Amino acid sequence: MPYEGMKAALGNPEHLNIVPTIAGSNRDEVKIVASISKIFC
Repeated sequence: MPYEGMKAALGNPEHLNIVPTIAGSNRDEVKIVASISKIFC
């Protein structure tokens, strides 16, 4: 955790990484969860 706090750090260009960010899920994650979940058994 940055000393200045998370909200301030996210708005600070000094902490900016020039890399792509991928957020979300894919269909394989759903299959894994469904295979171990008691609801779907």
